[in-house]
Amino acid sequence: ANSPLVLVCDDDPITRQELENLLLQGGYRVLTVASGDQAIAQAVIQHPDVILLDLVMPGMNGWETMAGLKKCSDTRDIPIVICSVYKSSQNNSNYQQDSNSEGVKFADWLSKPVEETDLFNSLRKVVFEPSRKLKILIIEDDHDLADLLATLFGRHEIETFIAKTGREAIHLSQKVNPDLLILDLILPEADGFTVVDWLKQHDQLFSVPVVVYSAKDLDDSERHRLKLGHTEFFTKGRVTTQEFEQRVMDLLQRITTKQ
Repeated sequence: ANSPLVLVCDDDPITRQELENLLLQGGYRVLTVASGDQAIAQAVIQHPDVILLDLVMPGMNGWETMAGLKKCSDTRDIPIVICSVYKSSQNNSNYQQDSNSEGVKFADWLSKPVEETDLFNSLRKVVFEPSRKLKILIIEDDHDLADLLATLFGRHEIETFIAKTGREAIHLSQKVNPDLLILDLILPEADGFTVVDWLKQHDQLFSVPVVVYSAKDLDDSERHRLKLGHTEFFTKGRVTTQEFEQRVMDLLQRITTKQ
């Protein structure tokens, strides 16, 4: 596999050269740019594994660059490590709340001059041990219930996606590659059974865990037809939303422990 690509953005050529030398010695691939505009342009084209970003630059400063990167769907998820002469004043909360940035999140903060050990520790943490958010796809045509479930699971730092029709569920599941599906059976444009039949044909999705959450009472053959990966069944009206939330969280815990 290719070694990770680091994009270095700093307007000072000496700093760029020093960081590039260190990174190359450490076995990383490196791309250097001198401005925020260039950083955003190159990030879109090259999609680096991590961006080392200076804060004080002419034109677009580091915070503005970060906001630009977070706005674009192609670059939103690239972790950013700030390299600055300033010390981090956020007590490592990793949120900047200054007047012209809306709580932009960064992965780490290194103070200049950057020490080799700190640099490699930071990159190891950011590139090789990222805490990936779990993703749940909620397939439910009742808007209020879908929003409620998204809010409940969002509180657990889980990324939630909502599909309100069978067709949308099929499209989103390919795009998102979820860790778990919450599936209502009675849906417009392809019901829950059709969605599961389709997922079974798909290389990456045929074993995704499913929680069937429906008002419909199911017989054994219907339950068998709905099985993908680990599958659990809950009947709406027989389980409170809080109980449902707890059971799904327990299931996710078991899934992630296995991995």
